[in-house]
Formats: sequence, structure tokens, C-alpha cells
Amino acid sequence: MIKKYLLLVMFGLLNLNGYAGDEPREVIQLNLMDVDKTPIGTPFPKSPMQTPLIYKVNKTLYFKEYHADWTLFLYDEDGNLVYSTFIPSETTQLILSENPGDYEIILTQGNYAFYGIINI
Repeated sequence: MIKKYLLLVMFGLLNLNGYAGDEPREVIQLNLMDVDKTPIGTPFPKSPMQTPLIYKVNKTLYFKEYHADWTLFLYDEDGNLVYSTFIPSETTQLILSENPGDYEIILTQGNYAFYGIINI
């Protein structure tokens, strides 16, 4: 019984991810795309990169506690770059000041990029 309780508490703590508000949070669905397929180093198989876990509440993005350094780009519906910023690994939240609407979000690191659609 105590093990179940501890497991439940641990899951609850891991689920916070820097956000403890009462408003519903939306998970941003991201897909992987290769930016550059040029091999780096030895050609041995490597572990796949973990997809970033990002939540959105209103105009604020919340990042998983431990994440890689990313560069974030926002493109409007016409494909114009409207916002870009560097996100250090210790950043847990980012407030966006863009106008309401749908944007393509792209997070890049090295040869990898993750993309999705975000509604602000």
C-alpha cells in the first residue's frame, strides 16, 4: 500500500513540469524532421532524440524541467518568420507576445528539428 502511495506521489510531482496553475494546459504535438542528414562521427546506430515536451497555457509555453538547448521559430500562416529566440536548457517557461492565430512552431537543435502547430 505504501509503495502505491509513493508511486502516486512521485508521478504527481513529475507531472507538474514547472506549472502549478488551475487553468487547463494544452500539450503541443511535435513531429521530427531532419534538418541535415550529413553523418556526424562514427556511423554506429544512436539512440533517437527525445521529442520535447511542451505545454501551452494562454500565451505561455512551459517546458519540461530538463531539456536540451533549443532555438524556437514561429511562422505565420503565410510562412513568414514572426518570432525566434534561443531557449537555454534551464528555461521552464516562455511568454509569447504574438497576435492571436495559428502558427507553425519549430524547435531546432543541431541536425534535428521538431515542428507542430500552435494556436495563440
